[in-house]
Amino acid sequence: MIAQETTALLSSARRRAAQILIALTLLLLALLLFWGGLNGAFVLDDTPNLSVISQLPSDPQWRDFWYLANTGSAGVLGRPLSLLSFLLQYQSWPDPYQFKLVNLLFHTMNPMLLALLCFALRKQVRAEIQPMFTYPAIMIAVFVWMSHPLQVSTVLYVVQRMTGLSAFFILLGIYLYLAGRAELRYQHTVSGLLKMVAGIIPCGLLSVFSKESGVLLLPSSPKGMDLAFGAGLESALQRKFF
Repeated sequence: MIAQETTALLSSARRRAAQILIALTLLLLALLLFWGGLNGAFVLDDTPNLSVISQLPSDPQWRDFWYLANTGSAGVLGRPLSLLSFLLQYQSWPDPYQFKLVNLLFHTMNPMLLALLCFALRKQVRAEIQPMFTYPAIMIAVFVWMSHPLQVSTVLYVVQRMTGLSAFFILLGIYLYLAGRAELRYQHTVSGLLKMVAGIIPCGLLSVFSKESGVLLLPSSPKGMDLAFGAGLESALQRKFF
């Protein structure tokens, strides 16, 4: 009996190690596809949007960052969080390589969140829908999303960090919402509700202040998942509260 349990644990550990290795390999491959573009120059409206960095004093204080982050003219709200991320790289200005490199780092975080979101979603859908969320299917979907040519502008067009940063908070918000729903199923009401609220309100605000497309988080979290999967998300407690 002990030998069988040990064998099962070793098999599970080997399988998990193989899955991690595959995920890291795909991540590295996707990064290499973008790496050559890091040596490119600023393009289009990069310079007009980033020129605010030159207004920082030689020894900037937090109030300087805060003030200039709220002077943006892009979008309705000025996108202060995205602008702050550029201002914090003031020592790299005007070297486009460093800004593109940070964009690429952000781009590696979003696929990780997307994968976590898919795995969280797999645990909450009906049994007949679960085959859609196999490990290979999730890895292929995440790799295609990360390496798709449409992502070139998001990574190598510096000011499009606004899009990537907004997407980061959208994905984080949906993941927290799903994690909270999962806890409700096990009657962890307080922590579940806190995660759901944190996923919608703080993450929603951070996403909107990165780029206005963050408003998509509001309809996508509470009921969008149910609609997308034919009301396949199961949770008696979730139906009780919502």
